[in-house]
Amino acid sequence: MKLAVLALAAGCGSSTVDAQPDAAPLPTCGLKVIGGADASAPIALAADVDGDGLDEILVDAPSGAHLFRGDGRVTQLPNISGKETKIAAGDLDGDGHLDLAMVVGGRIAISHGDGTGAFPVSDPLQGFAVTDLAVADIDGDGKNEIVALSNGKIETYGEHPASFDAGGATWLAVGDLDGDGRPDLLVGNPGDFCVFNCDPTPGTLHMMRNTGGGFGVLVPVPQLDNNSFPTAGWIADLDGDGRNDLVVSALAGLLLPNLGDGAFGAPVQVFPASIPLTIAVGDLDGDGRPEVAMAGGELDIVHGFAAATRYALTPDRMVIGRFSPTGAQLAVLQADNSISLVDPGCLH
Repeated sequence: MKLAVLALAAGCGSSTVDAQPDAAPLPTCGLKVIGGADASAPIALAADVDGDGLDEILVDAPSGAHLFRGDGRVTQLPNISGKETKIAAGDLDGDGHLDLAMVVGGRIAISHGDGTGAFPVSDPLQGFAVTDLAVADIDGDGKNEIVALSNGKIETYGEHPASFDAGGATWLAVGDLDGDGRPDLLVGNPGDFCVFNCDPTPGTLHMMRNTGGGFGVLVPVPQLDNNSFPTAGWIADLDGDGRNDLVVSALAGLLLPNLGDGAFGAPVQVFPASIPLTIAVGDLDGDGRPEVAMAGGELDIVHGFAAATRYALTPDRMVIGRFSPTGAQLAVLQADNSISLVDPGCLH
């Protein structure tokens, strides 16, 4: 069932478009349960940590961290505490195996993968007051660095550590936003949303261009309404034009088309939505363009900037990855503590 979308005018409010209330029944297509995990898990990550060409699902919950494979095998990860608030995967030591960079108690912990799905070696903690991080080759030397937000500043960890003002941002996303082939940053701060007897603090959203020797000054994303309270972002080419677009979780799910050279068009809002909004981005239908999965209640799948399709499923967390040789799938963690893979044929 198609769900209407609406375009927002720059810096102003929006008209209302009513969504069709019914949803496609996913159970008739099929959900494959591959395990169970604490539905309160703050982190779910898809990555090929054992080098077999298929992604695993890392679920990090207060009860501990576990690795789930598409065939139903489950492995506990004893060196990961379950107290992490952010996790990013990437090869940090050049051995060809994925490592994990994690935020634990406001500090950065690194666990090195051995290529089997285990992370037996950990580094001493680094940094202070860290709120978010990512792994990417920032300086183009062929080696990954950790880029982190600490006290509202960008801090890079690697052979050439550096610090850059991020305007008090609390979250980040990494990707090429201006088409020069270098990974730029999208940084945001949700501000303070309040309802009674208080003054809300507007959220902020900025781009930081990669200059080749660091990150330039903060460039506002002017199309975003200051009252949107952005809480997270993703960078992906949604329409196949060769330019990376923005996906932003705010008071609703927002899609911002890249117009070229780091300029963005008016947001398209997936409506209705609710808070918190769970989002996953990845190519679900094999056409080379990523879809956006959003859940704020039921599940919406957005193809490009077209209307969304709504399904009768209410995931608490979800990730997109290649969990079987047949192609990418959506993995959902639901309130009944089940982890299931959704048949990709259901989502077309």
